[in-house]
Amino acid sequence: MISNVIKHEYQLSQKYYKNYFLTCLIAVLVGLVTYQKLKFSKFSVDSLMLAVLSTDQMAFCLVPFLIMIILTTFNFKNGDILRCQTRNVIFFQALYRILFPYLLMETSWMIVNLMVILLGKYRILLKEIWFSLLIRSIFMWLSCLAFAIIAAIFYFYLQNKIMAFFICLGISCLSKGLQDSQQISLFYDFVVPNTGKDIFLRIIIVTILIGLFYKLLKIGIKQKDF
Repeated sequence: MISNVIKHEYQLSQKYYKNYFLTCLIAVLVGLVTYQKLKFSKFSVDSLMLAVLSTDQMAFCLVPFLIMIILTTFNFKNGDILRCQTRNVIFFQALYRILFPYLLMETSWMIVNLMVILLGKYRILLKEIWFSLLIRSIFMWLSCLAFAIIAAIFYFYLQNKIMAFFICLGISCLSKGLQDSQQISLFYDFVVPNTGKDIFLRIIIVTILIGLFYKLLKIGIKQKDF
């Protein structure tokens, strides 16, 4: 069944190619903003880390556009359930429509930022911070994935895309506000100058939460009327 869902969703992706193109475009534009920041910033490791791992870009650009694009593709049909005789088909369709734009945005973001670093003067610092930058980038994108699943959960529980969007955006902004006030925000703690042990611990916590959200999403789909 999973292979059939993937095949069907891949073919259906052509219907949403404009949405997915916008996903890549937003990631590229964020990368260009990073380039501008580095161009006018003091040459230092901190400048590089803060420019690439920007909480402002994540909270006000990456997360809003990601969840908006995901929710616009959430149109499920009762006929798919009847044909497959299980609601799991909707669950796998939802996962595909979450992960496909998410991976497009993440990959585009990583490629553009890597090019910005390697083609500029900051490439000489990459040897020094590449591992920390990689781990914190993974942390950031796990947080983005968490927000994407949260938006999907609220959509299936409330059956309202607009409410799901604004609730998820509110949670994101609240989390960022906590980080700005130097409190534990969890989802935006990838910029906190902690030791490696603290970062790994928070990554594990976010990963566990994603697993919990995964379960809640499955429950929400079982309860939704199609």
